Amino acid sequence: MGIDLHGLNFTRYAARKKPLAKVATIGRQSLAIPSLQAQYGPFCELYLMGQLGATSVDSYDTSPYEGASHLADLNKPITSPAQYDTIIDFGTTEHIYNVAQVFENISLLCACGGQILHVSPANNFCGHGFFQFSPELYFSLYSEENGYRETEVFLADLDNTRHWFSVTRPQLGERAQSTSKSPLYVLCRTVMHNRNLRHEVQQSDYIHSWATTPPESQAQSSLFRTAKKLVKSSPTMYAAALWLLRHRRAKQDRIGLSGKNRHFKKVPVATLLKDQKHPAP
Repeated sequence: MGIDLHGLNFTRYAARKKPLAKVATIGRQSLAIPSLQAQYGPFCELYLMGQLGATSVDSYDTSPYEGASHLADLNKPITSPAQYDTIIDFGTTEHIYNVAQVFENISLLCACGGQILHVSPANNFCGHGFFQFSPELYFSLYSEENGYRETEVFLADLDNTRHWFSVTRPQLGERAQSTSKSPLYVLCRTVMHNRNLRHEVQQSDYIHSWATTPPESQAQSSLFRTAKKLVKSSPTMYAAALWLLRHRRAKQDRIGLSGKNRHFKKVPVATLLKDQKHPAP
């Protein structure tokens, strides 16, 4: 996807928290903002070094067609990785089949104390790449147990560049779900705290269930199936069940991308950037 306005502002936000310094991009990142392209060219290197404090910018890609500085098939373990202060993945990981390996490669490239930035497709990108990502992935992967700190996740509506939604880390078996009419990006920033790259990743609500639900509750699944058959065998009960389902769906705002969803907090992008020194384009 390259660096569009959401990606640009997220990079500015990260640069406010920690100097970009030595940067690696996953895929050579284009500048998808015409005013910046006219000044800095089609790719991001000159802009990052001229405006956001990067001291150098390398790029990693499996093909030479965009002129990446390093050729590497990120489906496979990267050999002799260099160490960088900032890793930028804005729209690359979803195009790589071995997604667990590419996330491990990203971490291998990140120096201890360095930061990792993702802007990736979430809702309504079906067909764009192999994958669409959930906030749950980033919270579960970039956990303190796996050696990361300061992990924060936002959702960004492509039809609204003025606001992001800060995502609350799921707890106690809950899921931070979101439906949306517009395409969404998921934005993540994390800091590599140590290089104990365990990458032991399980979905948090399942971990909670495994730890708190007694084994005998598994019998409820067969009871539920029996009840379902009974409902379908009675036209009256079936009609009542359909009404309840429609009534529940009518309340989908509780998992929509809005202030009604308690897992999300709407935040003006200008507020997040108000203390930074880098001007908007």
